[in-house]
Amino acid sequence: MSRFYQQLTHDFVQTKNRLHRVLQLTFPEIEQLFSTTDNHLYLEILSVFPHAQLASHNLRTLADTLQSISNQHIGQNRLNLIAHKLSKLARQSAPAVSLIAELGDLNRFKTSNQLNAFIGIDLRFNDSGQYQSSGFITERGNHIARKVLFKAIGNMASTATYGHPNHINDWYQKKKQSSQGVGTKKIAIGAMSRLIRTLHYLVLHNQLYDYELHQENNLI
Repeated sequence: MSRFYQQLTHDFVQTKNRLHRVLQLTFPEIEQLFSTTDNHLYLEILSVFPHAQLASHNLRTLADTLQSISNQHIGQNRLNLIAHKLSKLARQSAPAVSLIAELGDLNRFKTSNQLNAFIGIDLRFNDSGQYQSSGFITERGNHIARKVLFKAIGNMASTATYGHPNHINDWYQKKKQSSQGVGTKKIAIGAMSRLIRTLHYLVLHNQLYDYELHQENNLI
């Protein structure tokens, strides 16, 4: 019985780790819904809202859904609070599977510039005579991928304040401070380009992101 208990514990931990990895692609913010992810209500909610887009309903609909799936009695006030937080987390989320669906296999792009062109954030210049433009994006690529990337930059900035730093947000914040609020859209596009370059590098070299390694060696 003791050995059987050890095996169950091992399987439980392994399953939780797998679930965590999958949620990082579909709805990572939902892990913030409660103080712990071990309670039964969390798992019931997760079975219905495994992807952030599934939680993009109005608060009344979310509260009714939560009431219908719960096996325990929950007061209306608590239901409304859970529904409100769930909706807020869903709005903040930019699921990675959305980007994967739009970009496909990054290995087919030989350079990150090709990937930028595919998305439509490669800069073009319209210069004539003494006039030199500061550059503009073509916007001819995948507009959905651009939206996902733009939202991802905002999410990276938010998570950085909670102990998850990254060099892209470091650059983004530095540029925003020096610009004094001018040209923030171009700064965000620059951050998107750096994110793409980082993703492309990591995929091609089969590496995981390491913030400290980047800070020490400026590899990406």
